[in-house]
Amino acid sequence: MLAIRPVTDADLELLLAWRMLTPETATRGNKTPDWEEHLSWFRDGAGKRLDFVICYDQRRVGFVSIRLDGPWISIHLAEPALRRKGLAAESCDLAMKHLRELGSDRCHAEIHRENLASQAFFSKLGFELESAPDAEWQCWRKMLNVSP
Repeated sequence: MLAIRPVTDADLELLLAWRMLTPETATRGNKTPDWEEHLSWFRDGAGKRLDFVICYDQRRVGFVSIRLDGPWISIHLAEPALRRKGLAAESCDLAMKHLRELGSDRCHAEIHRENLASQAFFSKLGFELESAPDAEWQCWRKMLNVSP
């Protein structure tokens, strides 16, 4: 069974480890954050981001983060054995449900032009390329159905 829940302080160490599995995307080419920088990133995001832990069979297996200024969604499914099973898509759908409940009518994803796997994933979720295809960081957008 899959669920998402808000990140708590008890998740922060694991969240940092997951972020560092792919530091080039987690930091956008900047230096790898240390523990204090990671805590600052998390605490400074309060009210600016929705951060969720993905739980599968009662285990923490990844996270979804939504920056509210776009809004912008990112996802990391940390366990390779669980990839390509629909868990990431279901997790994103659950997170975007929160956005709809907040009244958002769209969601964006920022994807590096060489990250073809993420481009294919977000395309399958209904995201469409919005920026120039040769931009280093591409903007993908999905319009959300908002209930009246």
